[in-house]
Amino acid sequence: MIKHNLFPTLVLQDHYVGNADEMLNSVEQQEKLEHPFFKGHTYTGHIDKSEKVFKLLETDVLNTAYKWIQYCGYDTETKLVVSDMWYNLYDGMTGLQAHNHPNSYLAGVYYLTEDNNPLVLIDPSNIVKTQTLLKVSDRKKYMQYCSEHIIKPNKGDLILFPAWLYHNVQPVTEAVNIGFNVTISGPYGDKVLNTYNENV
Repeated sequence: MIKHNLFPTLVLQDHYVGNADEMLNSVEQQEKLEHPFFKGHTYTGHIDKSEKVFKLLETDVLNTAYKWIQYCGYDTETKLVVSDMWYNLYDGMTGLQAHNHPNSYLAGVYYLTEDNNPLVLIDPSNIVKTQTLLKVSDRKKYMQYCSEHIIKPNKGDLILFPAWLYHNVQPVTEAVNIGFNVTISGPYGDKVLNTYNENV
């Protein structure tokens, strides 16, 4: 018998520990300015990509994004840009509901703290798969084809995935990370396959 595991989705977990502490300090200083009287809450704030330490992160993000392009067999001459970047500050009690990132090509997270909340990646075919759901008798086997995949990130991890992939964050601990989106700049696609787009 041959088992066919169909339709894989490529998610990369890279590691860049170099400037995590400096970025964390910058985020904490910005947080004090924006929310000086509030503690114990979850916040999201915009990051100025022109700040030197975040320019370095932008380079790391694009490095991993081009690895993703290469592993998928796409043209590595495609021009990618980090379109936006923001910080997420978690209080340990509030996570993020399931969402994806429209108008982007890739999305991801860079982790600044030792303790981090699990990232849950959700199988987009879940709606179809659960139309008829039987009683589970072997949980280990069932989990192999489960509708979600959980990553427990470490400090310095950079996780990159397709922007259409729904994901959520489970609230477990106080933590800080940086979210980002990657888009395509300029023309892309394949004229032979009729997928070419000038993207002007």
